Amino acid sequence: MLCDLRIVGGLAVVLMGLGCGKSRDEQARLLVETARRIDPDAPPSERRSAVERLRALPLAEPALAEVRETCVQGHDALLEAESQQDRARRLLEVLERGGGSGAAGGSQVRQALDASEAALGRARPLLERCQSRLARLERGPRRRAP
Repeated sequence: MLCDLRIVGGLAVVLMGLGCGKSRDEQARLLVETARRIDPDAPPSERRSAVERLRALPLAEPALAEVRETCVQGHDALLEAESQQDRARRLLEVLERGGGSGAAGGSQVRQALDASEAALGRARPLLERCQSRLARLERGPRRRAP
């Protein structure tokens, strides 16, 4: 019997650590706070770390987990777009210095720019949806008039 209680107690601690012990409102508050800490003007390495903290946020509520995933996907896509732009910029610098072959180098630049554009195309609607859902969570549940 004592062993069973320890197992149940240990399981309760694990579930609480996974977000199951927090109320939906508390989980929503943590989600909004963590997502809002992603500074779009911060260097990419800082943003990646902030996105990883958001990705790791334990949420038991499926609707909140879906908001988190939307935000993570949007920020991941934006970081990918920026990374591909940086790649194109570096390739262009090599070409301007006379390194690499012109046609092949130009093709690589075009591929990097296309990849950046595609990632940016994915990021926009995801980030718009993310911001909309976070704003809705900040407003809280709608109350009916008595």
